[in-house]
Formats: sequence, C-alpha cells, structure tokens
Amino acid sequence: KYGALVNPADPTVLAEAAIDIIANPAPALVKLKEARATVLKRYTKEESARRYANLYLRLAENFR
Repeated sequence: KYGALVNPADPTVLAEAAIDIIANPAPALVKLKEARATVLKRYTKEESARRYANLYLRLAENFR
C-alpha cells in the first residue's frame, strides 16, 4: 500500500525499485504523504496509551 515490496537480499530487484522511484518520484511522494498521515494518526500519545491499556486489561483477564 505504501511502497514496493522487494526482497532485500536481491540487489538487482532492490536497485530496480530505487531507480523506478528516482525516475518517477511523484507516486512515491504520494505514498510517503499517506504513510506519514497514517503514522501521525495511529501513534499519538493518546492512541498509544489506549492500546497499552487494552493490552494490560487483556493480560490481566488471563490471570483471573
């Protein structure tokens, strides 16, 4: 969704993906902006606190 998935152990495929981004950066910039927006929304202090609280509650239920 946010970029090309390539095998990092395959330098040829990795280089081709990098060359594609350099040759045509516009789609990569759009994906970058979307990814950044997702991170800023998903990883706020409040959201992180809510997720940890839910995790701790689920863990506590397993010990009852």
